[in-house]
Amino acid sequence: MGTVVDGISRIETAAKGIKPARNPRLGVLRARSAARLIALAALLGTVATLFCAGLGFGLARASDDRAATRQRAALRENIAAFRSLAGEANEIAPRFVRMIEQSVQLKGLKFETDPAADARETQPVINGQGRIIGFFTWEQERPMTQMMKRLVPLIGGLVAALLGFAAFSVWQLRRVRHEPIAREAGAGAIIPARPVVNPIMDDEQFIRRELPLALAAGELSLHYQPIVSAQGARIVGVEALLRWTHPDRGAIGPALFIPVAEKMGLIDKVGAFVLRRALEQAKRWPDLYMGVNLSPLQVRDSAIVDLVRDTLAQTGIEPSRLMLEITEGVLIDNPDEMLRRIADLHDIGVRIALDDFGSGYSNLGYLQRFPIDKLKIDRSFVTALGPNSNGGVIVQAITALGRALGVSVLAEGVETEEQRVLLRLAGCSEMQGYLFAKPGPAFTIDRLLALGNARLAPAQAALTLPQALTA
Repeated sequence: MGTVVDGISRIETAAKGIKPARNPRLGVLRARSAARLIALAALLGTVATLFCAGLGFGLARASDDRAATRQRAALRENIAAFRSLAGEANEIAPRFVRMIEQSVQLKGLKFETDPAADARETQPVINGQGRIIGFFTWEQERPMTQMMKRLVPLIGGLVAALLGFAAFSVWQLRRVRHEPIAREAGAGAIIPARPVVNPIMDDEQFIRRELPLALAAGELSLHYQPIVSAQGARIVGVEALLRWTHPDRGAIGPALFIPVAEKMGLIDKVGAFVLRRALEQAKRWPDLYMGVNLSPLQVRDSAIVDLVRDTLAQTGIEPSRLMLEITEGVLIDNPDEMLRRIADLHDIGVRIALDDFGSGYSNLGYLQRFPIDKLKIDRSFVTALGPNSNGGVIVQAITALGRALGVSVLAEGVETEEQRVLLRLAGCSEMQGYLFAKPGPAFTIDRLLALGNARLAPAQAALTLPQALTA
């Protein structure tokens, strides 16, 4: 009996000295939890920092605006006092100006009869007869806003540090992703890594590899979208739109491969292909004009003038039937050179349209300098048309501007009958969009024209495009 008890005692003593086996997944789980917590805290800290910064800037601007309002009100009171004292005097003594400057606390207050067009604030001075005899001008001070601007580097550094913590935590999460599997598989096991793929970089690499082959193999094609008259929806022109159908990936949008073509230096070849193919197809529709989009890089290259001239001569198309569409950004970059370039294209006889008007840097001065024939209202303003939006006001302003400049106005992205009616009432001369027809191969334009002509002859009346589509 004693021997058994002694054996049991020795077993219990040995068991107390044995340490529990460590769970191999516990450390990884803890690392993941810590990494997630740090990433979440860093992102919340970033959002809080940006929110506080925005709130601080808003409060600083509001404080400066209130101070400026008080100063301007005090200045008007002093001007009223001067009017009661000076009567019909046409000048203000410098001593009185200094008194007002000290009283109102306006920096650099001056009395000028003809103020310069600079950033200084102005306040007209009216004498007893109600005539403006000059202006008070002063330097605008915004101390609170300036103080917040001095804090921008500190805020930027804090945001960068927080984002760095978040990025490090995400990297930690990726690093320990496969660790539990490796531990359970045992020593010597081979665990395949899962590479992190950037879809954008993957698409760009694919396009870089396949686009030159597509050009050589003739995989690029053009679709055409009708442009209709606002009165009767009669087809007056078409816009050529580039398409790429890859044998394996299918349709690839121009928004993906055009920027890559510009980086690769292929935009000249692509642009020449589009221009030639569009003008060759224009022979099928002698009563329609052809719209062709130009890349900003094409417009900046002086060779575009010779390309357009030679292609027109080779295809035998009248220059007036070609509408070259450019974006507003082209006009900003070296405007003097762009003015000469567009003038040279205009001298050939082609017409120039300003595409996506209103969506970018709309400098009205450029419209007076550049020989523009058409304004294309951006589809975002057309989408905003409705009884509860201000899109109609903007469209009316653009059409009024077009009439004042003597250019036609085209609205793109028309998708509903309500939009068509509102645009016609606003004064748009042409329209384009899914309401009339989607872009399609050249034979779809042939079919639309054939349907329209077949029904136009006996009726002796204009046939609308929706009628032709439903025929």
